[in-house]
Amino acid sequence: MTDVRTLKNAMLEYESKCKVVIPENYYYVVKLVDISPSTESEIEIFFDNYSHCRMVLSYLKGEYYILFDPLEKQPDHVSFATELCSAYTQKTGRKCFANIVEFSSQTKVFIYYAWVQKEKCDELLIQLSKGKITKNNITEYTFLELKKILNKNGKKWEDIDSAEKYGTFYKRSSFSDDIIGSFCYYNFSDDKKFLSDIFSSKKMY
Repeated sequence: MTDVRTLKNAMLEYESKCKVVIPENYYYVVKLVDISPSTESEIEIFFDNYSHCRMVLSYLKGEYYILFDPLEKQPDHVSFATELCSAYTQKTGRKCFANIVEFSSQTKVFIYYAWVQKEKCDELLIQLSKGKITKNNITEYTFLELKKILNKNGKKWEDIDSAEKYGTFYKRSSFSDDIIGSFCYYNFSDDKKFLSDIFSSKKMY
């Protein structure tokens, strides 16, 4: 349990302490949170306005994790997050906030997304259990045990929509502005497939 808490604290600290200027050749993820999310997807906003936007991980509660390729001229950390929020608010009429996290390798991008999905799954388990599952239970019990608690509470994990559990990845073509695939990803034991799905130009089905 201590290791899990240590990892969470390290990730949160990393999110909050990234540099003001993104280093050259770094990938970076913009975490954008819609304060009053709609049921409609706003994915096209990111792809339409930013040519170096590679992929978006979207959650139903208005959270977006937007992956950008490295740029020859790196943007200012604070002003870029402000610009992205302004564009989003202008298009949707809804307020949001954002911060940027930079990564020096594709593997670190993979680790970050794996952590995000694990956190979101844990939050959903706690929410659906209506108090029967706590944060401590998440680290103490196996996933099978947690699912049994949900079942006793009238909820089956398998019946919950994959997009709600894992979010949805939307991937852009390397050669056009088209979205060439969307998928829900949860098998992070296969890191090679995950990295291929994100960073290759192939279509996903």
